[in-house]
Amino acid sequence: MLLDKRRASLFVKIGALFLAVTFAGYFIAVLIPSFQGGYSGNTKKQSEDQQREIYGQEQARIEALISQNPKDENLWVELGNLHFDNKDYGKAVEVYTKALELNPENLNVRVDLGSSYSYLDKLHEAKQQFELVIDKDPNHLVALYNMGVVSIRQGDESKAQEYWGKVVKLAPEADIGKAAKQSLDSLK
Repeated sequence: MLLDKRRASLFVKIGALFLAVTFAGYFIAVLIPSFQGGYSGNTKKQSEDQQREIYGQEQARIEALISQNPKDENLWVELGNLHFDNKDYGKAVEVYTKALELNPENLNVRVDLGSSYSYLDKLHEAKQQFELVIDKDPNHLVALYNMGVVSIRQGDESKAQEYWGKVVKLAPEADIGKAAKQSLDSLK
């Protein structure tokens, strides 16, 4: 026989003890916290708090750099993007406006400014920014797509179709072209 019966019972006891310890550890780590207000709820709150802290730290870091070099357009854009990404569109408008004072020809920042206005439901201002971009670059895909969005929000379906149709024509395989195609299809 390969295994002695006396030793087998020792192996069985050790195995049972191992399983008991493993289960107890699992129970303590996973199940008990879920009875104390929800494991994922605490994790989400902590994550939101961490995000706010990181946002504040990044904002302070960029603002410190801006105070040393207030004419650095890239720093203003970085700060505007930080506010935009954190859905603080009012601050994003202020900061993108400052970046555009330094370089009014930056079309991508102008699109970001228009998008910020759009999220604030300032559709007239958003449309103005997108039109300025399209006047300088009639094939600017993001400005064209966003003009479609603003047009539909203002109730002008035919204009939205025109803008999205142009995006599809210019970039049918790009993600933005596919998004424009989906938007067009949703109007049918």
